[in-house]
Amino acid sequence: MRPGIYDFTVQRGGSGEVSIRLATMDEEGVRTPMDLTGSAFVLSVVWPSGALRKASADGGLTVDLASSQVAWRPPPAEARLIPEGRIARYEWEQREAGGGQRILLSGYMIGEGGLNDD
Repeated sequence: MRPGIYDFTVQRGGSGEVSIRLATMDEEGVRTPMDLTGSAFVLSVVWPSGALRKASADGGLTVDLASSQVAWRPPPAEARLIPEGRIARYEWEQREAGGGQRILLSGYMIGEGGLNDD
């Protein structure tokens, strides 16, 4: 399975959520929430002068099993680390209980704004 490609925009200095909702699709196009039981998730964001790594195992990502959603809710100081513009690249990774790993989604984490001083 090839990872999806999608760009997210992060308001630098804000506290907005960056999240993905995982589902499977059958032949008729009907989506079913993916069973995330036993899986761990990692969000890696890298740019020329830095990086962030968030993991569900240490509470850096929130996993909602009922809605099959994985979310990163950065505090303002952490969101401000994302460089302004289309510079930072990211990958969402799923680590399954049986040892399998796969990249689910990748793209750019676009930093926007961030002129405030908090």
